[in-house]
Amino acid sequence: MVLQLGDPLPDFTCESQVGPINFHSYLGSSWGLIISCPSDHLPVPTTEFGEASRLSDEFISRQVKILGINCSGVDSHQGWIVDVKASTGQQIDFPILSDADRHVTPLLGMTAGNINTVRTCIFVSPSKKVAMSMSYPVTCGMNFHEILRVVDSLQMTEKNGVSTPVNWVRGQDCMLPELMDDGDADEKFDSVQRIDVPSRKGYLRIIKDPN
Repeated sequence: MVLQLGDPLPDFTCESQVGPINFHSYLGSSWGLIISCPSDHLPVPTTEFGEASRLSDEFISRQVKILGINCSGVDSHQGWIVDVKASTGQQIDFPILSDADRHVTPLLGMTAGNINTVRTCIFVSPSKKVAMSMSYPVTCGMNFHEILRVVDSLQMTEKNGVSTPVNWVRGQDCMLPELMDDGDADEKFDSVQRIDVPSRKGYLRIIKDPN
């Protein structure tokens, strides 16, 4: 099963180191971030789960709830959490789902060849749909600065109906989507800056951060 952008994410219940987690109930009306790895006690995911915990306040301030998931058992999770704390100085403060029987990861499109859980992060909208996903090779750690930037962009678009340009971060100028006509743009936003281009198509329109 391959999930596409905008696809609804199915509900499920799965064990974790903090007890059974019902996916939809856990997220409630919040945004979600699902981080997967093949198993516990792997070098790169150890750094990733530690970093996710270090940035806990950043995610909380954005109303994002994190879920980890892999195919190791709950007892293994408990031991790995101790290792993460010892090696990164961070206490994992989010549930790590135990998909030992591999009934959840296929639902989330997180398997390769129906055997191994791939290293993926899925951004979940409050409507429980795939807002974005990123997959990584086993050798490359996730960039949590980029993950937070993506969250900011997704939330900006959800709230204001704007687009964010290359390397955008919070507070910088945004762009108007091509499907928004000029009348609506001028009514909704102050000081729309139109960039002249040789084609004269008028598709480059910039506004200040509406937040």
